Amino acid sequence: MADTKYNFTNTMKSKVIDMDTIQPLIRAIYQDRILEDQTLDENFLDTTFFDNSAIDFGKLDSNIALGQVLTFYKRRDVKPLDNVAVDNLNYKSGITCGGQLDLACSIPCGGEAPTFVMDEFRLSKRYAAMAQHCLVTERFMTEVDFMAQFRESVEAQKFVYALDVWNKMVGDGIATTQAVQDPRLVNAKGALAGKLTKHFWDLSTIAPDQQISAINTAYRYMTANFKGSFEVFGTTELAQNIDMAIAQSGFFNSTGNVLSGIELGSVYHGMITPKVLPAQLSGVKLNIIPNGQNFYKNGKDFHPLYSEDDQSMYVVIASRDAFAHHTIDGGVYKTGGNDCANMTEKITQLWYAGMKTVFPEKVLVIKLAVPALSFDSFNFCCGSDKAAAKPAAIAA
Repeated sequence: MADTKYNFTNTMKSKVIDMDTIQPLIRAIYQDRILEDQTLDENFLDTTFFDNSAIDFGKLDSNIALGQVLTFYKRRDVKPLDNVAVDNLNYKSGITCGGQLDLACSIPCGGEAPTFVMDEFRLSKRYAAMAQHCLVTERFMTEVDFMAQFRESVEAQKFVYALDVWNKMVGDGIATTQAVQDPRLVNAKGALAGKLTKHFWDLSTIAPDQQISAINTAYRYMTANFKGSFEVFGTTELAQNIDMAIAQSGFFNSTGNVLSGIELGSVYHGMITPKVLPAQLSGVKLNIIPNGQNFYKNGKDFHPLYSEDDQSMYVVIASRDAFAHHTIDGGVYKTGGNDCANMTEKITQLWYAGMKTVFPEKVLVIKLAVPALSFDSFNFCCGSDKAAAKPAAIAA
């Protein structure tokens, strides 16, 4: 039976308290603030990488009351071979001294006329940062800071918005599977045979020690065929693979220690950039986006570079102008607090947002298997591939 002698509850008000009972109360020392158990600051994600969009959102902002869809046109790429006519020339027959071209009284006609594709940018999501408090009881409560709660919600909105932007971009790359075949990729050999399409490479069955080579191939393909400022975005498992490649290549510092590929270099767009890369990734701008508790909701992983079930991971190669996103301030609203039956006041700030892949050819998503978790970061024992589609939205 539990000892109730020191059960200091309101029932003590109806009892006579002896010295043994009062002593713990007298000696108790209380801290004057409440502790919070917070997860690590895992917000290694923002949207500034895509801020160089070719779309002029000023037109949308200045005419938002007139309409909420921005229409734009893209000029279709004309290849040189389609834009120049070449004829084979023949000489007149029967002339044995010198020669004379056999020319008709005509010239090539036509040429490739410019063609354009119409597209639209639409708003697709509304975000709300919120807080509420009771006007009647707030003066009697010390541990609740109403405006601090609101500011925390505003900061959280930035992270949630960035998460939606990146998931949209990755999801677009996965969704365009492979309807578009690139003739330069059809004849891929070895582990890449039959798995390469224009926007999405499903390489979930290749061995972990082949992943870096595959990324190198993909990066060279993108930079050789499309104009843009390309960077690579990967996971901590990819960083571990880099660790292994560096160790096996014998990269050592002056003290004889193996250099670590995931050693923090600079923080770029909130992401970790490794100090050292293996020779296969020389010249590649690589960013590692760590995973953590802030990316999970209802048991699903909303990290843009993992499938919902964490069995597959993605490496993204994208140009800065490939994707467009935009937010419109929806205003701050205070509601409630004027009903004698309910004096709860609420403050809400709204944002309206849109996000779109403008140039799909400048985004390539590579699907890889997530290695099984091991105490040895060099033990890459591939897990089964049960990839789920990326979530369309966190609120879904």
